[in-house]
Amino acid sequence: DNTIVRQVDIHPIFEQIFANMEREEVIPNDEIERLVVQLFQQVRTQERKEKKRNNLAVQIKDYLYDHMRENLTMAKLVSDLHISKSVAHLAFAERYGTSIMKYYMTIKLDYAKQLIRQTNEPIGEIAHFLSFEDEKYFSKCFKKEFGITPSQFRKYPVMDSTREYRR
Repeated sequence: DNTIVRQVDIHPIFEQIFANMEREEVIPNDEIERLVVQLFQQVRTQERKEKKRNNLAVQIKDYLYDHMRENLTMAKLVSDLHISKSVAHLAFAERYGTSIMKYYMTIKLDYAKQLIRQTNEPIGEIAHFLSFEDEKYFSKCFKKEFGITPSQFRKYPVMDSTREYRR
């Protein structure tokens, strides 16, 4: 006997069970078996969806790291990954608890901090390297994220107790 697995909304299943209980009717064994199979099908369907969303979130994260030096937009990301904005936002937020573009800015600034600490490149060059509009905008974003300007950070790196760039 071939079983076709299909998505089933579990609410009608429980409504039917509760209705029979309220009427104090006995549910035949074959009906119980059918209802249990439907419940398991629903659980498996949900597990597959969650796994797919998690895989998509990881794919988006990898894409962000691979394009960290660009001035990335959501439109480009969803176009390159062939997904909708809403699917991307949902999958990423469920997995990482933040928005895609906030995460993108965070990893860029973490990397900038590492470059400031480990190189003598001018701040403007680092800003350009990471595709910020200009040094002023970069400094504004850096200060918003870390509470100090890039120049202050370079002079006083011991003040830093924030996270490191890690992929």
